[in-house]
Amino acid sequence: MEEILLRFDNVSKVFSGHFWKKPIKVLDQLNFKISKGSTTGFLGANGAGKTTSIKILLGLVEETSGKVI
Repeated sequence: MEEILLRFDNVSKVFSGHFWKKPIKVLDQLNFKISKGSTTGFLGANGAGKTTSIKILLGLVEETSGKVI
């Protein structure tokens, strides 16, 4: 049986700027899981949400919706 260490379930993050700027959605329903004993890396273009995902995982930023388990 697979033991899951980490799971992102429909995680979204929206940063709201000042009152005259539009909110920016940086993560849109991110879903993935990491199993015990696996090696995982984050790959993606600039602005893809890699750093935001890690900050949510570490508790430095709160997700707008979804859950990290």
